[in-house]
Amino acid sequence: MLMTSWSYINSEYCKSSGKDYVSHHLTLLTYNQNLDEYVVFDTKVVKFLGVIWTEVPLSLSYSRLDHA
Repeated sequence: MLMTSWSYINSEYCKSSGKDYVSHHLTLLTYNQNLDEYVVFDTKVVKFLGVIWTEVPLSLSYSRLDHA
């Protein structure tokens, strides 16, 4: 079972060759209770000249917690 722990959205307003574009950077952390591991999805969505370009995922990593 995957549970969403938190998510973070960072929007950047940029200029490239005199054109404006918006970059939305979304990081989503989920926790897999069955396997006791975290999964990080890192996604970037760019809107440029009215067209939405999506890179998904930028990175996908798994890390297991060390229990003290």
